Formats: sequence, C-alpha cells, structure tokens
Amino acid sequence: MKKIFVRYLLIVLATVQPAWVLAQQWQASCNLQPGHPVTATLVSSTGTPLNSIESGKDFNLNISLPGQICPGGYYVVNIQTSDNLTLGNQPASTQYPFVQTSSNPPVFSDITQIPTSSGLGLNIPFHFLPGTTCNGETGTFKIIIKATCGNHTDSCVLNVSLKAIAQNYWKVTKKRLWGNLSGGYVKWRIVLQNTNPTPGIGDLNIYSGTITDAITSAIPGNNTIVNVFGASGVTGIGTSSATWNTGTISVYNTHVIYEVWTKMCDPAGTLVQNCVNYSFCLGKPTVSIGTGNTNPANPSARQISQPDSVNALAKPLPTSPAGGPVLIPPKSFCCASASGQACDTVRLVKQPNFGLCFYKVRPNANYINWAQGCEGFYQISACGNCGSNVPLDSIVIKDTFPAGIQVTSISVNTPVGGQLQIGSASPIFVPAGISTYPVSSPSGFVFTTPPGQIITDQCVTITVKFTITAPAGTLIQNCAHLNYTNASFSDTVNSCGVPIPGGQYHGAATACDTFYVRPAQAIPFIVKCIRNGQTSYNVGDHIPFQIVIINHGQAPLGPVNVQDLLGSPQNLQLVPGSISYQYGVGGFNIYYPWTCSPSIPNPVNGQPNWVTLNPGSGNQNLSWTINGMPGNCYLDSAYYLIIQFDAEVLPQSFGNYTNTATLTGSGFNISASAYYNVMRLARIDVSKKIGVNGQWGSTGFVNPGQNFQYQISLCNTGSVALNNLQVQDALPGCVQLLGCSGYIQTSQGQQPVSGISCSAPNFSFPASATIQPGECAVLVLNVKRNPQDTSAQCCNPLARGKGTTTDAVHQTIQDEDGPVCVKSSLCCELEKMNISLQPAGLTPTAANFNLNIVAGNLPIQEVHVSLLDYHIQYSYPDCKPASLGDSTMHLTSTLTSLTGSSGGPLVLQYPNPPYVNQQLNWILGTPVSLNSGTNIPISMVMPHMLHISCCTGRVYFCLLVEVKDVECRICQKTVCGYFDIPQIKQ
Repeated sequence: MKKIFVRYLLIVLATVQPAWVLAQQWQASCNLQPGHPVTATLVSSTGTPLNSIESGKDFNLNISLPGQICPGGYYVVNIQTSDNLTLGNQPASTQYPFVQTSSNPPVFSDITQIPTSSGLGLNIPFHFLPGTTCNGETGTFKIIIKATCGNHTDSCVLNVSLKAIAQNYWKVTKKRLWGNLSGGYVKWRIVLQNTNPTPGIGDLNIYSGTITDAITSAIPGNNTIVNVFGASGVTGIGTSSATWNTGTISVYNTHVIYEVWTKMCDPAGTLVQNCVNYSFCLGKPTVSIGTGNTNPANPSARQISQPDSVNALAKPLPTSPAGGPVLIPPKSFCCASASGQACDTVRLVKQPNFGLCFYKVRPNANYINWAQGCEGFYQISACGNCGSNVPLDSIVIKDTFPAGIQVTSISVNTPVGGQLQIGSASPIFVPAGISTYPVSSPSGFVFTTPPGQIITDQCVTITVKFTITAPAGTLIQNCAHLNYTNASFSDTVNSCGVPIPGGQYHGAATACDTFYVRPAQAIPFIVKCIRNGQTSYNVGDHIPFQIVIINHGQAPLGPVNVQDLLGSPQNLQLVPGSISYQYGVGGFNIYYPWTCSPSIPNPVNGQPNWVTLNPGSGNQNLSWTINGMPGNCYLDSAYYLIIQFDAEVLPQSFGNYTNTATLTGSGFNISASAYYNVMRLARIDVSKKIGVNGQWGSTGFVNPGQNFQYQISLCNTGSVALNNLQVQDALPGCVQLLGCSGYIQTSQGQQPVSGISCSAPNFSFPASATIQPGECAVLVLNVKRNPQDTSAQCCNPLARGKGTTTDAVHQTIQDEDGPVCVKSSLCCELEKMNISLQPAGLTPTAANFNLNIVAGNLPIQEVHVSLLDYHIQYSYPDCKPASLGDSTMHLTSTLTSLTGSSGGPLVLQYPNPPYVNQQLNWILGTPVSLNSGTNIPISMVMPHMLHISCCTGRVYFCLLVEVKDVECRICQKTVCGYFDIPQIKQ
C-alpha cells in the first residue's frame, strides 16, 4: 500500500563568483541519501540542454526530485542567482510557484510545500535580464537542497551556469520626406529601429548615444538645419551640423523618430546630401579592473578612454556624488558599441511643384452589409505629401450628400485649425486634432483652413458616417470637391538670395465613390482565444477557451456549423459541465473586428434557442449548429455569441500546439486559432498490487505453497517520453520467483513486451520499450508463497521504478510504492458461499455498490461486512494531499432490515453516528434464508483526503463478508472493487 507522505525541499541557487566567470556547467547531480539522486539541469522550453541562450528568453531550471525518500518528510526550495537573472513566466496553474524573497543577492523561494509522494521534475523558468545583459555574460546558480525527515535533515549542493547571447539589432536610417525646392525647405526623417523581430530577446538597449546630423552645401553655410523635432538639448541649430544625445533607449521602444528641417539655399541643380552619424554605447557600462586589462564582463566590448568632458558617450554614464550611483572611472566599457552613418540626397529644383493628393474611399467595405437600414461611412483625405515642394496655405473641401443616405456624424482630423460648415448652419471652429460632430441628415458640408497655416506632408481627413435609406439595388454616387492654395516663401530672397518664381498657386480636385445598396445578409466573424491570456500549461491543467461569433450583417446567421476539434494532434478533452454561453449586442471596431473580449452592455446568459450543441465522441470533437443568430449592422455595433468552455490537458508530449475553431456553411468558411504550450514535465508514478485469482489489491489471501502475482506499474504522468525502464524489487524470503512478463498499457490497449530481464532484485524492460505521456509499463511477477512459511502474513516492503527521459536531457526519475501483503486464506464451514459486488453510481461524497450474498442451506443468523483495506492511486501525483485530515473510509447502508427467500428480518445495528462505521452488522431479529441470495446496498463514504478540488484518481478496496448460520457455522469471504474519485470543481 502506497503511504502518503508530505515533504518539503529546500533548493538555493546562489552566485559564488562574479558575473564574468566564463565556465559553464548545464547539469549537476548529487545524492540526498544513497539511491536517492537529485539532478539540476538547464534546458530550453523544448527540453534541449543549454550552455547558452538569448537574453530575455525563458529557459527552465529543471530539478528532478526522488519520491518516497522518507515518511513524514518535506522539501523546501530557495533559489539564489547572479544579478543578471530573474524569474521567467510561471503559468497561473503552476503547482509549486516561486517568488523573489530577496534582491541582494537575488533569492527566489517556493511558496507551497513540495510533496515527494512521486518522482517529480520541477521546471522553474528564468531568463537573463533583457537589454542589459552582455553577450557572453555568465549566469550562475548554486543549488542547496534540503530534505527534512523528523529531526533529521539531509542536504545536497549543486552548481550550474550558462552564458547569455546578445547582439546589436539597432539600425539607423535617413530618408527625405518632403521638399526639393531651391530656396525652400526640406524635411528629413531619422529612424532608430530595433530590427529584432522579438524585441527583448537577445538584443541590447542603447544605454547612451550621440547623433550628429550634417548637410552639405555647394557654398559652405548655404544649407542649414533650422529645427529637430523629437530631440532635446540640440546644439548647432542654424548651422550645417546639429548634435544631440539619445539618452537610454529600451529595446522595447522599437522606433525612435527624429525629424530634421533644413533650409536649402544652394542653387537649383545642386545634389545635396544629408547624413546622420551615430555612436551608441549598448547594454550597460562595465568597469575595467586595471590598466591594459580586457573587459572582464565582455572581452569584445568597446573601451571608452577619452575624458568624460569630451566624450559624448561617457557623459550620460552615472557620475553622481556619494550616496548616488557609482562614479565612472577614467576607463569604462560598454557591452558593445554601434557606430556608422546613414544618408539620403535631394537634387534641388528651380520650379515650384504645386499639388496634393485627394481621394474618397469606403475603408473595409467587406465588413459592412451596405443594406437598407445599415450604416456605412466615407473617408475623404487631402494630403500634401504627393511630390509637392511648396506647402499648402489653405484648402476648402466640399461635399454635397446624395439621396439614399442620411448622414449622422462628421469627424475631422486636421493638423491645423479650420472651420466646418454643416448644411446651412453657421461655421464652427475646428481645432487641430480629431473632432467629431453629430448631425441630423444635413445636405452637405464645407471645411476650410484659413491662410497662414501651412500643411507640408500631412493630411486632412474627414470621416462621414451615414445610414442607408435607399432600397436594395439603388446606385449611390457621391463626389467630394477640393480647392487649395499653395504658399510662397516670403523670406527666400532675403535669406538665400534665390528668387522663387510663380508666387501662390490655386488648384482644384474631385474624388468620387459609388456603391449599390445590397440585400440584407449576414456578415460573420469568428475569434478564438484563451480567456485568461495564459499560454503555458501542464498535463492535467484546464485551458479556459473562448469562441466569439460575430454577426455584423442585417440578416440572421445560419445554418452554419462551428467546430472545435480537441483531439489529435492535440490531446485535450472537454471538462464536463464547463460550457457556458453569453450573447447580445456589443461594440464593434470596423478597423479590427476580431475582439475576443467584446463589450456587451446587457448580455444574456445561457444557451440561446438558435444554438445546438453536438459534443462528439469522447468530449473531443465539439461542434455547434447555429441557425438564426441575429445580426446588427450599425457601424459601431454587432451581435455577439460567446461560447466558453474548459479543456483538460491530457497526457501528451510537451511543445507548442494550435487549437482552431471553424465556421462553415451557408457559403462561409472562416476560422480562428488559439496557441498554447504544454510544458515539459518529467514525472513517473509507481504503484504495486497483489493479484490473487484475478482480483487485484494491496492485500490478499494466499496459503503457503499457493501461487499469486505482484504487479508493478510505471506510469508516465508527465509530458516527455520515458525509456530505460527499470524496477527494483528485493522479493521477501517468504516467496519464490517463478517468472515474469510485462506489457505497455496504451490508449489502444495492452502491448506485450518481450525480452524483460527477470532476475531479482533488478528487473529491466528492453531499452527499446518506451512509455509515452499517459502510458504505463506494467511488470507482472509470478511468485509462490513458500510452503514452509508459517508467518501470519507475507509482506513485500518496496518496489522502486525508474525511467529516463528520451529528450536530450536524459533525465532519470524514480518513484516507489509498498508495502503489499498476503495472509492465509479465510475459513468457510458452509456448503456454499458466493459474494459479488456491482457498482451503483457515485455522489460527490460516496461510492455506491450492491453486495450480493448467496450463503448456505440453513438460515443465517448473523451477517457482518467490514472494510479490510483500500488503496488510492491519483491520476496526478501532486493531488496527494499535504495533510491527510480524516483518512478513514466509512461504510453505510440504507438496508435496516435484511430479508431473503424466507424468514427474517435481521436488523442492522446502528453505529454512532447512524449508518457510519467501518463495519456493518445485521445480528438481531429472526434468522433469514440466503440460499437464493440477497442484495445489500453498500456505500463507501469518502474520507476528507479524497475531497480535493480538480483532482481525479481511483480507489481500490476490499471487503470482508462473514456469515453465521443457525448451527453456528461460519464462512468468511473477501470481495474487492474500485471506484473513480469524482472531480470537485473549485
């Protein structure tokens, strides 16, 4: 019988050397006790051993702990690291989470007790600090493991380490945005871009930097920098060269933009070049420990040897007095450096280029029904970035609305202030920025920007929202008209001496759009997500999925089928009772409709009558038929159906998985996916049973000289395959080994295994035998109880099972179970005695059975039923409770009067409290004839240790049934059975 022990493990990871120690060791082992090894391994999220990894990227410190190291013991875990490491992303479902308990040095500790009832592989995520960890910098761990058993403590110390990988991803570009007129202005853009596709993974911050922007001139000083937007502390304005410092720029700030305005006084035909020179200190400053030494933190780092007063890169480094940051010594270093130049050119022209871009569109038209009663919108834009070199001085946009639509609002997005006249109403002032004005079916609008407010490469955008009033088939055509004036440069001759011909220019443009009013139709979207945003899960966790169906059309949606397959290559299963529904009208974003968290002001909870659930086989092939889901075609709202359900992660290999929901039918075929990761977890659970005449349990009745069996099961309850399967079982002297056999228990059934090494105490499966997650390797030992054994019982104290992970880590884990015992058979003086047990259902607190008894030829005067033994096998070892609480299994029966074919009744003697005891006795009353049999309802009342939320398992038990007839003859028989622990949801 497996004992349920509680243990704590203390693991401490500490830095014993500075961060620049270069030696790495990704794995280390030690023994807490003889035969109980502990291993610490640094592995990637896919289980690959690591000597190095990109900064910012999570990796796992994997610690394998032996099971059953001592009764009543506990494990406690603390982790101390070098200061360039921190905890990674721990799933919310992590059974043994860690928190930081100290910062100098960093220490991380477990906040829950870690039991050792099974061999366990802990995965503790860490990562190098992003942006500030140098390439080649070493992260170190010192691991102290303590196992306390009563007043005795065993400890174990391990050291592992790895290097960080980091590089420069910063790219600097220079581009001319607008202008090319001699005597005019040119706008340039400098972009500092972190080109890393995954910012924060293996890249470096700009700790400090200097940028110098310089423009060439045919005659020195002709072309000058007049402004730099986006920078502070700029020097050199009004000259041909401007300089500024960047300050610290995080790797997560992926785009930093500076806009440089230059005044161009070179003559037409001149090719002018504008270049930006940059020099960056990347990562962090590091300090040399002696003249001539290489940088110990990063030998390839750039040395800054100039005095701070003239070295722009050194200026931003900390130089506060005592009490503040550390002063920088005369020589300092960076993790790395980046310097270079980026240029663009412009050839100046003599003639002004007047003009702009003008267009009218209906963005994302496919997301709108365009039916009578639905809403739509126009977008009208006038932009000055279409090759012009003279700014716009004023614009007038006019639109007269056609029949067939009713305009409900007008929004203006403008870089300069202006006036808006709606219909025949008085003009209103519109400030720079975005302004929205509700209206009631006006005839049109006029928007004007007054002279004196120039527009260069910006746009004025007007959005017109309307309701369609025309019937299906109607052609709606609408045109917007533009008049504009280009400005002149009044300071050109005085400042540059370059005359600009032409002065002001007046222009006009027209932009139109047409569409046909459509019939009512459904416009569906589908979204799939994980409700809590978590992406990593362990085997046994529940993933809270959510499917959102959206109808932005006017017509009802259906019939369509929504399908979500949870089976292969995944291995998920619907948690019974977890499906819920919510529906109603909510907000809609026409630019991005795929929201998984719609705002529904007045949701209706419950399954709508237009939705039918088809759960599929094994709760893995889910589908819903939708027929008649309402729609909503207002521009900013839609009709939503939200389907929520939980799926249990069944045993499967660790790695990345995709769960996809599809919507098909009525001409639609769309899908949406959610992505999740099954974490690597090496775990083995070992159980041992006795088999007598086909009945299995932790005890049995075997006479000396009689054959029976031991069954040792090695179950893979993790997420990585195991091989090199071994069983250590030093058989007791009261039995003789006759032979052995074995098989792999898979979802398809038993797969026999040949070639098992069958010699006590070490039994080995062949090296090729592998158990995938969710499978068990079962070893059956055929034994005989020694004929000379006269002991009251023959006990086998312990079986230990081991397995090695098949991934690159090759991690060996173990667990053990025992003891199991046999006793001499019971006596029976009656002519016949047959008993059997049939399940009769489960409640949250009890397992119900029918006990059938056929006994003797004479009337029976006493019937006794008692609980001999029970054994618990949890589906997941971590479900084993840390505190046993009430660990007694009780028997109850509702049969107060026992009758048979004649005579009786025998009366149940009430225990205290009523109907609860470990033995039931019908002994008073009138003897009853049981030669034709009788059924007795029996309930097994579960102890508190089985009332564990979200845990499942199986309970094996044996009952002793004793009867006495009227001649005082006694017969005893045992009957065994099992039941599954009902899951209790939190």
